[in-house]
Amino acid sequence: MQQKKLGPLLLSALMTGPILGSGIIILPPIAQELFNRFATLAWVVMMCLGGLFAMVFATLALKFPGAEGASIAVRKAFGSRIGLLASTYVSLAVCAGPVVILITAGETVMRAFSLPPSFLPGVVALLLLVSVSLLLGKVTAVGNIVLVASSAIALALVGGSVMTMASYGISFAGTSDLDPVLFVRDLPILFWAITGWEILGNYSSEVKDPETTIPRAAIFSVAGISLVYILVALALNAVSLSGSGGNPEPNVAEVLVPLLGNSSDLALMFMTLALCLCTYLMIVGGVARLIQTLARDGRLHGLLARGNHQGAPLGAILLFAALHSLVILLLVFQMASLESIISFANIFFLANALLGILAAVKLSTSVVFRLLATLLGAGFVILILLSSPWLLCLLTGVTLIFDGGHARGLGGQSRSSNP
Repeated sequence: MQQKKLGPLLLSALMTGPILGSGIIILPPIAQELFNRFATLAWVVMMCLGGLFAMVFATLALKFPGAEGASIAVRKAFGSRIGLLASTYVSLAVCAGPVVILITAGETVMRAFSLPPSFLPGVVALLLLVSVSLLLGKVTAVGNIVLVASSAIALALVGGSVMTMASYGISFAGTSDLDPVLFVRDLPILFWAITGWEILGNYSSEVKDPETTIPRAAIFSVAGISLVYILVALALNAVSLSGSGGNPEPNVAEVLVPLLGNSSDLALMFMTLALCLCTYLMIVGGVARLIQTLARDGRLHGLLARGNHQGAPLGAILLFAALHSLVILLLVFQMASLESIISFANIFFLANALLGILAAVKLSTSVVFRLLATLLGAGFVILILLSSPWLLCLLTGVTLIFDGGHARGLGGQSRSSNP
């Protein structure tokens, strides 16, 4: 039997780097433009929501451990049919969504080395090969890689932010007043900075001493992510107010200039690449373990239950590698757009997270916890409803097809064993 190796630091690393993801590069400048001097307040609010999100799914992972992740809690709360539906949602999202992460990383490499557009498919294919190779290794090896990468990136961003604020000072001056309506309306744009916690439970079967490891990992991750986002927001506000370089909307590279000088752009490229790969490893690795568990339970083809000598879910990882290769080809031949892939993945990620939150609401005995989780769930409902009509129809169609066919077959088989 494979020994459980993940401790608080490694599990925290598996979450921190991917949740930061490319969002730490993309979102702070957007927040600065939208909220101006109130950008830091927006991040404080969002990080509080992120802490709640982490608490909900850490609680579920602790009470219902297993490679199926939040689907276990959903099954406990609403029955095996809805539990399998949650697994279906997240699996469909991962069939296509992570390709966007690889393309983001590939485009970063292309810009850094001034490569022609025709090189992009080859660069993305190489990144896919590297990612799959890492996923087929021991989960502790992946955790160590992510720990080093995320720690270095976090330290660079924190150090650069502190030095930037030391150079320009901290000021919240401005002519505009806070408009609560506009503030609340624009806040969901930053919601993507806190998504990803729903994958935490998929690693719960590979941690040592879950009662200690999972809460500590969640605390470490929330604290680290919050610190980075808030300091970067303060630093960007300082640069913006200073008018340095005549750019009222600075990017994250400018925050790194006091620390890294002329190497800040190159450093930002490596950060983006590392964060994107960390995100791919965490998401695909987590859901591959879900697929393997479902196959072992007889709900999917037996080939997907196979693992390798390192304990990695070989069959599921190779399946995702094949599907991601197909999606890359569809994009290359312009049979699908990047926007459609992003939208497709997002709505299924949101639907899966919403089911997990609803399960937490039903299973919790704490009135305060249930109220906070309900507010969080309301945010996810709003995001789903803001999706395009065709995506809402697709989500509805998948749900109805699953309910009418798959649930009566596979779901009915597992219902008999459901406690």
